[in-house]
Amino acid sequence: PHTHPVPAGSARLSVLSQLLIELLSDDLTTPLAAAGEAGLRWSLAAHPGGLVAQVIGYSQRLPLLATDLSRRIADFEPSGERFEVFRELLTRALRNRCVERPLWHAQYAVSHALTQPSVHWQDAFEYASSDACCVEDLCRHTAALRRALFVELFVHGNCPPDDAIQLGHAWMDSLAAERLSADCAPLPDALLLPAREPLRLRHVASDAAESNSAIELHLQLAQRPSVEQEALLLLLSQVASKEAFHHLRTQRQLGYVVQCGVRSIGPARGLSVLIQSAVMAPPDLEAEIEAWLLQFRRETLEELTEGAFAEFAAAVASNLERPPKTLLQEAAPLWCEIVEARHQWDHDAQLAAAVRAAPRSAIVRLFDDHFAADAPLRRMVVSHAFSQADATSEAAEAVAGGGAVAEGGAGAGAAAAAAGPAAASTHSRL
Repeated sequence: PHTHPVPAGSARLSVLSQLLIELLSDDLTTPLAAAGEAGLRWSLAAHPGGLVAQVIGYSQRLPLLATDLSRRIADFEPSGERFEVFRELLTRALRNRCVERPLWHAQYAVSHALTQPSVHWQDAFEYASSDACCVEDLCRHTAALRRALFVELFVHGNCPPDDAIQLGHAWMDSLAAERLSADCAPLPDALLLPAREPLRLRHVASDAAESNSAIELHLQLAQRPSVEQEALLLLLSQVASKEAFHHLRTQRQLGYVVQCGVRSIGPARGLSVLIQSAVMAPPDLEAEIEAWLLQFRRETLEELTEGAFAEFAAAVASNLERPPKTLLQEAAPLWCEIVEARHQWDHDAQLAAAVRAAPRSAIVRLFDDHFAADAPLRRMVVSHAFSQADATSEAAEAVAGGGAVAEGGAGAGAAAAAAGPAAASTHSRL
């Protein structure tokens, strides 16, 4: 698929797109204030593939607001005074990322390493706080973005198809947007990890007072899993989540935060175990997770009865089949299908059917093939977020043992893929 470089793909482009959205939203607040009184809501957001506009409300009035929104986007010119205000707010928010809790840094590093392309928050901060980030550059970016825009419109609810098509044409006319072929989807993709070659990421807290360390151990199933694979992963997660909490949190008392569940990174899916701990360093937490996975396979999966498995399957399927309570809940999964370019409009129904049809032996086979320590298709990334105290202790142990500990910083996700355990990280997609 074609990936357009204008909305994102670099720190400069990502920062400017985010600032454009902030300034647009600020500029539109007053002229569109009456929308709320008419039972309408609107929002704008930056997306790696472009700009996302959402309008919700009564079908009789929605086309008018949506069309008005498109015209105002087309006519918008950034203000230098307001630019400096929002640039300072964004810079401050990016600066504050360094004091996020360790678990956030551990998860961020995994997302950054497995998303292609992805912009590290430190790179974004460096650009946003530099003299190069100015209103003149934003004006150039805005013009380039307008020239690159195409329209992908999703209309859901009480709106006839002809009206939806007419609304799409109105947006195209306002933005002078070109038509692109269906395979031109300017969206990030997930990196497929190599089997049997674990990727290790490392981060050290900037705050000396931070007493916690954290880990995310992510076992990737597939870059684009089939319905059957995703159904089995949901089932396995349902069985594993309570067992992980009981063993790692209740019995081992490794930390207040212990989670195990399905992790989505773009279209990819996998199983993640996360721990934030004040009593154990990340390498020891990793050993504890590996020991639990071994025990989970040997005891829980091996001893899982058909009756217990049927109860797990019924719970997962029922959750997938639960009808949405609002129009937004109904539309959100459909929009996800568009964003991930799957276009499986009955995806949840397919998953529920696959869950009900899955035999117990299938999740055992999935675990043995993909997640066990000796699994032939094991694709693992493990992210260590150290407190300064744990990092100092690790360095002292390494020196005593004749080794060394390498540090890493911004953008280290790519280096980690090449350098293995010596690499490091932190991150954030804007």
